[in-house]
Amino acid sequence: MRKLTLNELKETQICILTHVADFCEQNEIQYWIDSGTLLGAIRHKGYIPWDDDIDVGMLRADYDKFSKLFNSSDSQYRFVCLENSPKFYLPHGKVCDMNTILYEPDENGEKLAVNIDIFVYDNAPDDEVELKKMYDKREFWRKIYWMQNNYIDKNGNIVKVILKYLRRAMDRCQYSRQKKVKKHV
Repeated sequence: MRKLTLNELKETQICILTHVADFCEQNEIQYWIDSGTLLGAIRHKGYIPWDDDIDVGMLRADYDKFSKLFNSSDSQYRFVCLENSPKFYLPHGKVCDMNTILYEPDENGEKLAVNIDIFVYDNAPDDEVELKKMYDKREFWRKIYWMQNNYIDKNGNIVKVILKYLRRAMDRCQYSRQKKVKKHV
């Protein structure tokens, strides 16, 4: 396997996005490009010059539908997230081109494939106390993820492994709680 150039990486990501867009339109799933991808599309008519990823957003109901249906649509592209991949550790999903290999954040990191990010947006509570709890929780996970990728040595020492499993377990607990609340509402 050969190393892709940055332009080839971006072309592959655009192909993934095109496939995702077609799938979403066929299945009546609402989505949008998000964050730096949206800014790049408007300001630069493409990628932001220093950016190398694509971000897509979906509301919870659309994300759940996408997660349930996407992997039965094509074998080249796979959707991975906490809900469908036991070893996945990120709080958002990724659509991966399975004909490629990509290590995140670098050659010493997790083996994935060239991908685009799919972020789920949940409704924010109206109550200010509950909203603060939600933001505090987000900040906690952001710090864990940052430590996992920046403070841990590149040899994969045990602290990194513990942080990944702790994060995954807590995310799964939260996901289970959301499902139970959703069922009882």
